[in-house]
Amino acid sequence: MRILNLILLLLFIKSLHGQEDLGEVEVIGISPLPGIFIEKNKYPNTSQSISETKIKNNLSKTFVDIMNENLSGLTVKDVQNGNFQKNVDYRGFTASPLLGESQGITVYLDGIRVNESFGDTVQWELIPEYAVKKVDLMSSNPAFGLNALGGSLALTTKKGLDYKNEGSYFDSTVKIGSFLYHSEVFEFGTGTSDTGLYSSIEKASDGGWRDHSEGKIERIYTNLGHEKENYLINFSILGADTDLNGNGVTPIELLQVDRASVFTWPDNTTNKVLMMTGSGSFFTENNSIISANLYVRRLFRNTFNADEVDAEECAENSAADASELQSDYGFDDSPLCGEDNSTGDYGVILDQNGNAIESDDNIRKYGLLNKTFTTTTTIGGAVQYDTFYDIYNKEHQFSMGLSYDQAKSYYRSGGFLGILTNERTVTPLNNSFDQPIELVAEQEHSGNGSDPDEKERGDVGPAEVTGKLNLFGAYVGDTFKLNEKTTFSSSVRANIAFVELVDNFKTDIYTRTAFVNGDHRYFRVNPALGLVRDLSNSSSLLLNYREASRTPSPVELSCADPGAPCRLPNAFVADPPLEQVITRALEAGIRGFTTYKKFSLDWSSIGYLTRNYEDIIFVSSGTGLSSGYFKNFGETQRLGLDLTLKGSKKNKNNGLKDFFLNYSFMRATFQSAHTLPAANHPNSVNDVETGDIIPGMPEHKLNASITYKLLDDLNVSTGLVAASGVFLRGDESNQLNKTSPYAVFNLTTEYTPKNNFRIFARVDNLLNSNYETMGVLGEASSDEVNVPIAEIGDTGIGDTAVGALDPNFLSPGQPRSFFLGFNLEW
Repeated sequence: MRILNLILLLLFIKSLHGQEDLGEVEVIGISPLPGIFIEKNKYPNTSQSISETKIKNNLSKTFVDIMNENLSGLTVKDVQNGNFQKNVDYRGFTASPLLGESQGITVYLDGIRVNESFGDTVQWELIPEYAVKKVDLMSSNPAFGLNALGGSLALTTKKGLDYKNEGSYFDSTVKIGSFLYHSEVFEFGTGTSDTGLYSSIEKASDGGWRDHSEGKIERIYTNLGHEKENYLINFSILGADTDLNGNGVTPIELLQVDRASVFTWPDNTTNKVLMMTGSGSFFTENNSIISANLYVRRLFRNTFNADEVDAEECAENSAADASELQSDYGFDDSPLCGEDNSTGDYGVILDQNGNAIESDDNIRKYGLLNKTFTTTTTIGGAVQYDTFYDIYNKEHQFSMGLSYDQAKSYYRSGGFLGILTNERTVTPLNNSFDQPIELVAEQEHSGNGSDPDEKERGDVGPAEVTGKLNLFGAYVGDTFKLNEKTTFSSSVRANIAFVELVDNFKTDIYTRTAFVNGDHRYFRVNPALGLVRDLSNSSSLLLNYREASRTPSPVELSCADPGAPCRLPNAFVADPPLEQVITRALEAGIRGFTTYKKFSLDWSSIGYLTRNYEDIIFVSSGTGLSSGYFKNFGETQRLGLDLTLKGSKKNKNNGLKDFFLNYSFMRATFQSAHTLPAANHPNSVNDVETGDIIPGMPEHKLNASITYKLLDDLNVSTGLVAASGVFLRGDESNQLNKTSPYAVFNLTTEYTPKNNFRIFARVDNLLNSNYETMGVLGEASSDEVNVPIAEIGDTGIGDTAVGALDPNFLSPGQPRSFFLGFNLEW
């Protein structure tokens, strides 16, 4: 009923009596490279934009926050609870910085795809936020290539040519806030009649509202542009250095005591990137444009995190077993055993030297320090041709393009033994050679006096993989008017992907039986058809059908064996094949604009149905919150409706200045039945049936804002972000309760005493609401896996740690926070 009322409201707005105002004609790009733009209202896809003015007035802490507060159908999850590492979901598809997430949104920066090749992840903190001039979010369009299952996000940066003939331009922004947050930005632009230079330097530091969750970011971006009558060229360089801590979900029992607490820590990620780009557009005499770009990108990534581990004194079946184990390994105490520590079959852990590790009765709980190193080099380019031509007196807007991307990633991981302290961090242990103890293998041992049996890779072991990726794309698109009221669009893109995995790990400690070697080829042609039917000069209907696809990433291919689950992002052990994901979608709706009294109003009501085939999901399995494997699940579906209403006052008088209201309904469901692992489920069963809701995806989302102009130089805005609860990961069968729904209010004020000087202040989570954006089922109520938690009664004394009993691990939202800043232009 609520949805029906909102639809009726939009239809009422359409019928409002008032002078029809065509306003400004907004244009958008419909292909990766800049070419001939098309009127936004003539293209049959949902398209939303955030302007340079809105970005400049962004008083949120991150670029992702402004999208969360302004775009319809988009939600943000604090999976890592780090302000710079958030998941972005659009219509049930994700762009995330985390390995293990199913990536379904493609992100472009100035026509270059920035989804990292090894896992299709998006490192939001590496995007030069203040250099971004415009954001365009479009529903799935196959022209944007792989991963555009749910949509594409195109980011356009400021260019040197924006500042030609301006002499010199300087801009400085400083912000401070709660939890030791501060950021400093300096921008510079200058130019002559045909050449321009722009540069931005950004630095941000955040102490983090949760314990041990600080982060630091440094970015620099520079663009040099030159243009003549028939061409323009740009050269850009981007550098970034980030050091982030985000410690993820926390047991609900711990959150009830201290919402700022974390589970195990640290969880640190450092990224360094250097990206160089050259692009150009060439204008021909027949109003055609040839666009091209070339780029090279180099990424260095290190992760370091603490975790619990299945490692404890071998549980001897008898006194004779204990004596044999100690005798065979020359220990006074029993050796350490891993998860294969079952009766009569002891999984004795071996280190990097092939030696067993003697247990220590003084250590209550062992822990693991996971370390990874990844370096990725990506090169590529694209060329696109745009033109107009006439057939049967109908003008066509035609585009065609080719793209090629090549990436090579080297990945190394290792797990090092330590002591899991009462504060839930890990103190490293060294062997007799004063080396950190790296866990490499496990050795079967019967304990009955016979010689030790075969050795094999254990639950934790090193991995060393090279992933090679070659992507080829070719696309064409055509838009023309069927008649005065109907515009028809069609496009098709062919994608060819070659994914090669090379296992570089060598060891003399055990004979390897599983290898991460593979050579995979994927081919797919994705079409799109759509039309726009004008109902009047100010309203239209849209309808489209499109297909899209994504290939399994090297990470997914190297962690797809149910018999050997991986600890993301650490260990990869095998390379079973996975099928590519294919998406088929329908989208239909009505949109328009009108005037009412002193306001210009834009509105829309868009419904969609998206079906995924051979969808890839990460199945939780084994020990730890991040253990599991990837699999082709079958079919999944997203059914949704987006309603938007935006108004702005035509004059500059005091009072209500502008407002918007976005409501989204989206039901993401499994459409195939499966039995999934239920090791962490309290009901010990996780049988998914058709129609079960996919965890982590809220069905309802509302974001709104209203701005008042109190004085000529003083504005005050109130914003709202609200969402319904979600099922926890690990409860794909929907047996347990959802998280609670939430509503978060923000308050912003901006004072402009002079045209070139602004002072702003902001309060996030004005009412200090306690809320969670997602959750995971973790291991609990087992002496073997309990992590010591001092806050719920663990004193550090005794043989058994006091750990969480409730398997619900949640991701809490940020409490009330205050921010103050200024901006100066000269």
